Amino acid sequence: PTFLLDEPDRSLSISNQAKFWNSYLPTLAEEAQVIIATHSVFALFADDISFFDMVDQNAHDSRNQLLDAVLVK
Repeated sequence: PTFLLDEPDRSLSISNQAKFWNSYLPTLAEEAQVIIATHSVFALFADDISFFDMVDQNAHDSRNQLLDAVLVK
């Protein structure tokens, strides 16, 4: 099965957002493909996730670019 989720953690507290990305989502992903639209920074630090931006109708991997924008150097 495939699950399409739009901002699934939007209404959750910070601690429950962390639980969603670090506990619930990995368990769900073991059984299904999960596609998520999100603005959550927790997604950047989750394991085994692919990131794609749609630019000019072309998908490209954007994890490194997003991490560079968020992390303080």
